[in-house]
Formats: sequence, structure tokens, C-alpha cells
Amino acid sequence: MRFYIRTVGCPKNEVDSLAIEGHLLLRGHKAVSSPDAADVVIVNTCSFIEAARRESVEAIFSTLKEAPNSYFVVAGCLAQRYPEELSQELPEANLIVGTNDIEKIIPLVEKREKKQTVFLPDEGISWLVRAEKQRAAHPFAYLKVADGCDNRCSYCAIPGIRGRFRSAPREKLVEHTRALLQTGIKEIIIVAQDTALYGVDIYGEPSLHLLLSDIASLSYDFWIRVMYLHPAHITDKILDVISNEPKIIPYLDIPIQHISDRILSAMNRKTTSREIYRLIDRIKSKIPDVTLRTSLIVGFPGETERDFEKLINLVSLGHFEHIGIFRYSAEEGTPAFLLPKKVDKQTAEFREEVLSLLQEEQFTKIARSRCGKLFSALPDRETEGVVFARAYFDAPDVDREIELLDKPHLGSFITVRIKDFADNRYIGERVKEQG
Repeated sequence: MRFYIRTVGCPKNEVDSLAIEGHLLLRGHKAVSSPDAADVVIVNTCSFIEAARRESVEAIFSTLKEAPNSYFVVAGCLAQRYPEELSQELPEANLIVGTNDIEKIIPLVEKREKKQTVFLPDEGISWLVRAEKQRAAHPFAYLKVADGCDNRCSYCAIPGIRGRFRSAPREKLVEHTRALLQTGIKEIIIVAQDTALYGVDIYGEPSLHLLLSDIASLSYDFWIRVMYLHPAHITDKILDVISNEPKIIPYLDIPIQHISDRILSAMNRKTTSREIYRLIDRIKSKIPDVTLRTSLIVGFPGETERDFEKLINLVSLGHFEHIGIFRYSAEEGTPAFLLPKKVDKQTAEFREEVLSLLQEEQFTKIARSRCGKLFSALPDRETEGVVFARAYFDAPDVDREIELLDKPHLGSFITVRIKDFADNRYIGERVKEQG
């Protein structure tokens, strides 16, 4: 059969979609590039916050319009969280199937029964499928090292959607990485709900530092980037291996969410402002040229002007080059949903705008300081004849890019001189090797 997959949401969802695709390809089915050419259409959805749900619903209906006669599958987090509602409100969907054990989705899709809703257990690591069967749309690949979450942050619905935290064995991840690198991948991006806790469930202690060492020992020319490290779980072992392994680039994504102790406690983040500032100092001491990314939530229930001022102070210090700033989304079934002292929408929007403008000022200073300097970069996409690359300080999809003045081949490291920063992107030129 011919199939088409559309993905909404985070890199973890992209990994799942590639795994579904890989399993289908292994069984002899054919991927097509548009919904109207497919016998089976799968929309892999997100349900993390309200904005993600809206995007998922829009993706479902727009894809349905493109493929009204296909066998239509709604998969992923939205299906896991709201199966009954989707079944009632979306009669066009033939199959509604949640997250988790991906291999079990495949025979359900192949049967193409007229109408069914399926609940899957939170078990298995079937997102690891043979890499040679995954499409390489870019010279980077996300390596999901664990799924689910046990942190139980009070605002987060992920544990109820993705289930318990479960890691993939190191040897399987290393084998999978080797296969990805053999296809020409040049950047491996480590992702999970909390990468810092990798391995605690199967080895009895967090083992990310060991996994990173294993992957860095592979004899290929590539980068390793680490995302989604909970600040309460970052150890010196992790920082030391990042500092000492040249293939692990000095870029860390550390979602701290807030800096007020009152709000951190209400969020059940298991850390304090003092510990966060000390962690930043430790990181910069061990990895002096590090680029830090974080995410912040404004408008959490009970957030006062004083709490918000602490966020302003944090952003003003310029520790984080990249910040994702989000308004609190009240999620049913989470402890925070029942908290009093809601922050009104107008105030939350104002706070989001203030932090965004302040962060843009801080980032522009950093960007301007790079003009005239040389950096190793990875050209990874071309649009309308223009090639874009990224240096170590920018992750794909969420950070900035370098617009190149010439057209090098995609997927090979080059040296770039940053010439300017404009329209939220760098302008750069390739520096050719002498001789």
C-alpha cells in the first residue's frame, strides 16, 4: 500500500513518525510525498498544550481535505489523550490510535478495518527501527533515548499521555546511531522527555554520560547535540563528558521554566533559584564556550509581579542565548489545573511580550559579536536556491540559521565567516580551504 505521514509537534514525535515509516517500509509498503497519492494517511498529533492541540486539529482537517478517500489514521498524543472525543467528533477517522508501542500500530494499519479506536500500553522501545529504512530529509537525525516521564511537573500532561519513563538500552542506541551515521547523517541530536535521567530505569542510576561516551567513540565525522536536560538532574559526569569529547558540541538545552522559588515549588520542579544559578556557573566553568537554551513559562497560577521581576532579571543577565517563552496552558488532569489565583490572559500576554523583547535585545548583542568570526557549520537545507547552514550554537527548527552567499553541497561540514545578522538570521560566506 502507499502511505503518507504528517507530523505535528516536537522532535520526539518526528522520531515516532520515522519509526512508523520505517516499520511500514520494512514490510514492503511505499511512502508517497502527498496525501492525495496515498491509500493510507497518518497524522501523528501533539497534545502538550492548547496551541499544539489547535495545530493538530488544523492538520487533521486540512489533510482530510487533501485525501478524502484514503484510509485515515489519527495517531500520537492527541489520540492517546482524547480517543473518545475524537471518535465522536471525527467520523472520517478510520483508526484512532495512541502513542507508545509503535510496532502494534503497523498490523492495525494494514488491516484497514472500517472504524476502530485502540489504546496501547506504555511499554516497548519500538521507535528504534532500522536506520537504513528511515528517510534522510536532512543531514541531522534525532536520537530518542527514552520515552515517557516520571517527573510529574504540576502543569504537564506528558506523564498521562506518554506513560512511565523508559530508556532504550545503550547497546541498541549505539547500534542505531552507527546505522544513522552510515547513511551520511552528520549531527545526532539526543532527545527524551528528560535526557539527563537516561538509563536510571534499567541501570539503576542515570547513565547519559556513559551513552554519550559510547556514541562519541564511533569513528565518524559528526556532531552530538544534547537537548531537554532537566536542571535538577544534570551531574558533573554529564558536564565532564561534554567538555572532554570534541564531537559533543558545547550546546545545552535546559528547560528551567521559572526562577521564582514560589513558582518552582508550585510547578513541582524539584529545584530552586539558587541551584539553577549555581548550575549555570558550573556549566560555564566546565564548558566556557557553551551556548545555553531554555524555556520559560509566564502566567502560571499565583505568579505575582515580584515573581515576574525575577524572570526579567534572569533574562537580563544574558545567560541563555535562546529562550522559548510560553504562556501557561491550563491542562485538564494536571495538579496545576486546580490551582487558584489564575493570571488573566492579558497580563500573561504582556509578560510574554516583555520577556520576548528583552531576550531579543540580549540575543542581538551575541549575534553581532560573531560578525567577522569563523565557525564550522553544517549546510542542511536549500530553499528557492538559497542554502542555509547551522553552526554549533543553533539547533534545527528552534534556533537561527546562516544564510550562505554561495551554494555548497548539503551534508558536509564547511568553515563559514559570519558577515552580518539581519532579519533574525546570520549572513555568512564559505571560507574555502587553502591549496
